[in-house]
Amino acid sequence: MPLRLSDEDVGRQILGIFMRYRVPAGGTLRRNNFFDVRDADFQRGLNFAITSKWIKQHLRDRYTYQLTEIGHAAGWKPEPKIDANAKPAELVSSEPLQPEAVQPEPVTMAPESPDPLAADPITTAPASDDPNATDPWKSPA
Repeated sequence: MPLRLSDEDVGRQILGIFMRYRVPAGGTLRRNNFFDVRDADFQRGLNFAITSKWIKQHLRDRYTYQLTEIGHAAGWKPEPKIDANAKPAELVSSEPLQPEAVQPEPVTMAPESPDPLAADPITTAPASDDPNATDPWKSPA
């Protein structure tokens, strides 16, 4: 069974989506932007974020959410200090914004034969040295 996140964790996840889209204070997002948040947890996190005054719900459209100044400050992380003597290559962060998905190894349906031109054992009858052997694929005459 998956671990149940606390209301604050889900609220911070919602706040993180505002930060991912770089929404300024007073900016809005619609419900379809929050598909990363599990549906069962979304309402709990939304209620926590509203009571924490991180976001406001639109008065006439319940699927539109507005980021407040408090929410922007809570979600904002200060940038690291830049050294004036640092080289340009050191100023650029090499970490991706989101981790890349690991691609699984390709699945083959059948093992590859060592010789692609080898004869198929099912369609070709093996050569027999016995002259009295009958071919199973040949109808008796």
